[in-house]
Amino acid sequence: MDGTRKLLLVEKISEVTNLGDAKESIRDFLLQILLLLPHFLENTWGFLAEKVSQVLLSIRDFLLQILLLLPHFLKNTWGFLAEKLNQVLPSIRDFLLQKLHLLLHLLENAWGFLAEKLNQVLPPETRSHWVHVGLTLVLPIALSLLCLYCCYTFHLYNCLYCCCKCLSKPLYCCCKCLSKPLYCCYKCLSKPLYCCYKCLSKPLYCCYKCLSKCLYCCYKCLSKCLYCCCSSVRGADKMMKAPGRSGEFMPRALFEGNPRVYFLGLRANKPLVF
Repeated sequence: MDGTRKLLLVEKISEVTNLGDAKESIRDFLLQILLLLPHFLENTWGFLAEKVSQVLLSIRDFLLQILLLLPHFLKNTWGFLAEKLNQVLPSIRDFLLQKLHLLLHLLENAWGFLAEKLNQVLPPETRSHWVHVGLTLVLPIALSLLCLYCCYTFHLYNCLYCCCKCLSKPLYCCCKCLSKPLYCCYKCLSKPLYCCYKCLSKPLYCCYKCLSKCLYCCYKCLSKCLYCCCSSVRGADKMMKAPGRSGEFMPRALFEGNPRVYFLGLRANKPLVF
């Protein structure tokens, strides 16, 4: 057991020493890289600066060559364009004059056609009347519609609203200043009027209440009397359908007074007499 323990300790010590050697080797490698890095960066920066300067010089030479060739190119181009314009301008002028002549001829024909149609629609005898109607009725309506359209299109209603607002402020102040004394007068006059109305309304209401009660009692008594009279008259003249006689009527008092006599006459086919 002691021997195996000693062997395990020896192996662990050797492993630790090996780890320490590996760490030292990694540290040395990193230090060598750090020492070589400035030299590498210096060489790389010099190479890149040299290449960039060469590219910039070539670009500069190319631009200088273009600038030297540009005046000659512009001179030749301007001469070519001027020559072509001198060739094209006369033909364009002739074409425009021809089209203008055709347009004038067309306008002359159209004006003659419109004048002829105007003479047909509005003869010279009634033309003055229609001109008066147009100037007094149609033209003001058209101008009003045009003003409304312009106001809606160019937002002139905002300006009108501002003007109305500016004008309404002093009017509102004047109304406010005048309303205060009027309100004070109304308040001072309303209190005694309200007191008078309150003092007079109570006896008037009492009188109205007493009169209404008296009238209601009178109406009730009269209605009862009239109802009794009418019911007595109606009872005397009240009619009923005659039993056994289709569509004939007879006094109810006659039937109720002696129904035996009625039915005897009905069996004997005697006519209804009352």
